[in-house]
Formats: sequence, structure tokens, C-alpha cells
Amino acid sequence: MILPVSSAGYAANNNQNTSFKGGRLNVLTYALNGKKRVNTQSLRDFLNITKEEVQAEVAKGINNPIPNVNNPLKRHKAGFLFRLAKEFRNEVFGKTGVDVSAKRQLVYDIYDKVKYPSAIEKRLVSQNNYSLEQLDKLFDMTNQNPYLLKFSEKLSELYSRKFYGSMPYDLLMTFLTNPEAKGLNKNFNKFSKQIEKAMKTYYENIGNIQK
Repeated sequence: MILPVSSAGYAANNNQNTSFKGGRLNVLTYALNGKKRVNTQSLRDFLNITKEEVQAEVAKGINNPIPNVNNPLKRHKAGFLFRLAKEFRNEVFGKTGVDVSAKRQLVYDIYDKVKYPSAIEKRLVSQNNYSLEQLDKLFDMTNQNPYLLKFSEKLSELYSRKFYGSMPYDLLMTFLTNPEAKGLNKNFNKFSKQIEKAMKTYYENIGNIQK
């Protein structure tokens, strides 16, 4: 099993045993619990958008999720949207030359494509230094190939245990785009030592570059 790794180029639910079925069950759990809500004013503040601007976007046909985020059958995604909004704020606050509308649209797009946010999807947004553009690409990949989400979870947990931090995006993508990714995910325990060795090589290379 070849694991080429290069040092160049490339949030509330903390349950480590992510279950896709459990994500769907969250719809009912949140629908029945009216306390599982987010503050829409805070959402608008994070997204740098007024109530009137939200209404204007909706009138234009833009799929702005804020008006319906606390609806019973949408509440399971409210916390995920809040995490995305906080990432948006981090990327635009105090910055110049940023296309704020395009960044905000990425929040809407990611919210829309992640139907049943799982623990790992929430962590990828809130506990990693991944940009909205990177997250959008990542969730496109995991939507097309769901096993990549489980692979991402296993990789992230292994990296965190061995190297004490969030897994760099380019390293994660190196594994996810590996032609043998499906087999590595299926036989993760079997290849874990090789995977860890590849991670260590990357980690050491990055350290040398930064010196």
C-alpha cells in the first residue's frame, strides 16, 4: 500500500462514534425539543447581514437559511449553521479585499449540501483551520463518496492523538484523493501504522520548512 504524502500544497455534539443513521434521528430529536434553537440575531451579526438584507435575498430567490433555521424540521442543522457563521466572521472580520457576498454564499451552499450534520462534520468546521472554500470542496467529496467522511474521521482522530492538533487540510486531502482511499478506510486498523508513518513524514517536513 503506497501512501505518498507531500508537505507542499494541499461543534455541541462531540460523540466520537459518528453515525450517519444517528444524524437522521437528530431530525426528530431536535424537532421535539423547542430549546434546540439558535439566536437568529446573532446569526445575522456573525454573517454581517441585516434582517432587511435577508428578506431581500429571499425575494431574489437566494436560498438564505436564516428565516427557517429554527423550524422544527430544520433545527437539527441550526448549530451547524452557527458554526459556519462563526467561520465566516473569522474570515471576513477586519479583512480588506474579501468578497463578503461570495463568502456568505459559501455558508449557504455548505449548509444546504450537508443534510444531516454529524459530529465529524461539525468538528471539521469548528475545530480545524479550514477555510469555507476548503470545507465546500471537502463536503462535495464526502457527499459524492460517503466513505470519505468516515475516512476523514478516522484520519483526524489518529492525527489528533499522535500529533496533538487538527489535521492540516492538504494532508487530509492527500489521503482522501489517494486512489486507494476506499481500501484504506475499510482496512484502517490494518494500515494504521503506515498511515501514521506518512503523517509523521509530513509533520516533520513541515517542521523543517518552518525553521
